[in-house]
Amino acid sequence: MVAAANGFVSPEAESIIRDILAQDDQHIPARAYLGSLYHQTDRPDIAFRMWRDIVENGPVGLFHTNLVRDQIEDAAFRAGTPYTLPVLPGPTAEDIANAASLSPQERSAMIAGMVASQANRLATQGGPVEEWARLITAYGVLGETVTAQEIYTEARDVFNASDTALTTLQEAAISAGITP
Repeated sequence: MVAAANGFVSPEAESIIRDILAQDDQHIPARAYLGSLYHQTDRPDIAFRMWRDIVENGPVGLFHTNLVRDQIEDAAFRAGTPYTLPVLPGPTAEDIANAASLSPQERSAMIAGMVASQANRLATQGGPVEEWARLITAYGVLGETVTAQEIYTEARDVFNASDTALTTLQEAAISAGITP
């Protein structure tokens, strides 16, 4: 409903959001959209408080985490609260410099290790669809299309209730060179 209304949180959407939060007060999409409601109704202080935990502790790459990241600094500014958006995790400048000095074989081994680590984490802890999509694409880049197909099949089972997620996975499969 919110997406169809270009981000506007209507009273009907608010009612559904509050019902969801009554069942699960940690539901990230519902918390993100309720924060949007407060941001839209001139209560950026409440939006900021709701969004801060999502930005600082929510899953990296999740659509709703990114949605909040795009708006939280404005909410903090409007609330009169100094706030700097935390840096997303990723390789450090030192990591990149070290990778540049590796031989092609060592670099390939390092990349394969990183991909395997991500695969293990997703298999044991799960993660947002965007991470699964990146994993499928990474296996395609590595030329491991059988593994990419296996991950794609597993991810489709995990996200089968979301047409948006399935579209994201299908795009990753095409990018990886496998038949969706």
